Amino acid sequence: MNKPLFICLEGLDGSGKTTQAKLLSESLQGVYTREPSDLPIGKLIRQYLQKLEIDIGHHSFQLMYAADRGEHVKKEILDNLKINKSVVTDRYFFSSIAFGVAMGLDFDWLNQINRYFPLPDFCFYLDTPIDLCLKRINIRIGNQTRELFEKKEILRKVADSYQKIIENYEKIASIHPNLSQGSKLYKINGNQTMEKINQDILEIININHVQF
Repeated sequence: MNKPLFICLEGLDGSGKTTQAKLLSESLQGVYTREPSDLPIGKLIRQYLQKLEIDIGHHSFQLMYAADRGEHVKKEILDNLKINKSVVTDRYFFSSIAFGVAMGLDFDWLNQINRYFPLPDFCFYLDTPIDLCLKRINIRIGNQTRELFEKKEILRKVADSYQKIIENYEKIASIHPNLSQGSKLYKINGNQTMEKINQDILEIININHVQF
């Protein structure tokens, strides 16, 4: 590969983004990572999402995400790019904007608190039908309690927020540092086979003159 790539996969819970992020990291012989991260603050966030035992407001919750992201960018993204390893992250600051807006927070405020985090070379949003996402969530969790963002009414709001991100991508990107000459967001049809989605993503990367 000519240069290491920084790529993020976005989508609703159950959209298939985790599977695609792992497949893509293997194709690039790179590093798979995720948000919330597996670092200390990320573990606190996961505890909250799973058990809902910590009573904090939505603004404070998003500031926790930003704090985790700061560590994640430094220790797992930039450090790997410096040693010529491509990085594929399962969620990035676009998730904070999408889920934060769905919880009633201001779009511009969410972008501002994440403004120091670099843009990915590519961001792929898996546009997967909500009912399919819910079906996958039900298979995954069985009778377990749903996490905060795994309910249908919230998923609908998050899907609307992602559409706003797609429509305003240039505005979002304008205040973030750019590691390369460009940063692009692509909407991928998530209602396809796992193999076809992976193929679509790789074709987009190849068309943009990235050599494997």
